[in-house]
Amino acid sequence: MLIVNDIQDTITMKNKLSSLLRRSNTFGMSRHDIQIELDMIITDLMINEARIEQEMQAECNMQEAA
Repeated sequence: MLIVNDIQDTITMKNKLSSLLRRSNTFGMSRHDIQIELDMIITDLMINEARIEQEMQAECNMQEAA
């Protein structure tokens, strides 16, 4: 199951994956091409995950300091 942070994340992921599926059918993308696209999506998700974790940590640190 794919878990996203909010509705905007959900729509973005739906659009990215739908686009990948559509282009793979339209342009006859190879397995390698699809893997490259998926890797780029996963990289974006990892960056977002790190950013959200950093924000959560900063919020926890602020609460502990108060």
